Amino acid sequence: MVAELPTSPTPPPGDRRAPSSGGPGPPQAATAERIDVVAVARDAVHVGVGLGILALQRFQADRPDLEAKLTELGLAPAAWATRQFGELLERQVAALVGAPRPSRRP
Repeated sequence: MVAELPTSPTPPPGDRRAPSSGGPGPPQAATAERIDVVAVARDAVHVGVGLGILALQRFQADRPDLEAKLTELGLAPAAWATRQFGELLERQVAALVGAPRPSRRP
């Protein structure tokens, strides 16, 4: 919830500055709105990253079944590409988080 800020150009009592006529700084109401936009943008980025992580985990969990189905349908090159993509993702995530790469399965 955004607090109502005065939009009057009159300075508060005791302020010796001249009333602003849209000088270099933004009005207080615009600053409060900007803070809310930044918070919403930050939340949107966090949600986007979270959804990306969930999608990656779902792909990794379903990858063996997908490879088996593609091979069963005679699409061995697609199964190979899926395996290569999964291994690439594993390497990139491991490098990103600094975790050791899991051992390769035979």
